[in-house]
Amino acid sequence: VMCLLIITVGGLGIHGLSSSNNSLRTVYEDTTVPAGQLAEMSRLMHENIIIIDKLENGTLKDTSEGVKQLNEKIAQIDTLWSAYMLTYLTPEEAILAKQFDEQKKLFINDELTPVINLIKSGSLDSLVSHMNSLNNAFDPLMETNHKLIQLQLDVASDEYQASEARETLNMIVSLLAIAMALLFASISSQKLRNMIVFSLDQLNTNLNAIAGGNYKNHIELTDNELQSTWITVRALQAKLLYGKLDNIDLSRKAEDDKLEMASDFGNRTSDIIKSLAAASTEM
Repeated sequence: VMCLLIITVGGLGIHGLSSSNNSLRTVYEDTTVPAGQLAEMSRLMHENIIIIDKLENGTLKDTSEGVKQLNEKIAQIDTLWSAYMLTYLTPEEAILAKQFDEQKKLFINDELTPVINLIKSGSLDSLVSHMNSLNNAFDPLMETNHKLIQLQLDVASDEYQASEARETLNMIVSLLAIAMALLFASISSQKLRNMIVFSLDQLNTNLNAIAGGNYKNHIELTDNELQSTWITVRALQAKLLYGKLDNIDLSRKAEDDKLEMASDFGNRTSDIIKSLAAASTEM
């Protein structure tokens, strides 16, 4: 039982570490990375608007460089969006992602690409008429982008709370298992102590009896740590008993020998007396 409780506590610890690692991986792969991708797309789109403003007001005079920068940022946005769509999407996130994808296509294909074409053709004066529609397409796109980022934060918060709840549960179960292990250890140690004290009392009683010359005690072998000691005591008692019996037999034999010698001496003395009596009569 003790081993089982130790394994339980260890297993809960390993499970808790594994769960924490999985939660951290989920937060990183499914929320932190996507949130970074969305934020980077937002930055690139804002930079596109800034480049167009610079071209319109003459701050950026190199139109070919402006067009190059716009196309590079569009390509970067597409790459980031493709990577984002490979991550796990919650049902709510999938709806917002579909909405953002449609808005992004509308912004790039219907608004940003015509503006780039105007810049390429040198018709910078015509940009003013397109800026309102460009901004009208840009604002809802950014709003959906911000909703997606906020959703990543909400998912990360939910995952943290779930991880915290799992950790609390694992801690409670671990503490209960430790308490049960301590209780079991206390009960087991008390039982072991009582068993040892009882066995030692029995051993002391039997040894005192043997020391007092009583070699006929019934010594029962116990199936515990003192079994070898009881076997030794039983063998000692048997040896002493056999020695005592041998001494009794020797004493009896010596007594019989004495009686036999006395009888023989009496018979010899009687014969001598009879011989002396017969001799005196003849005289």
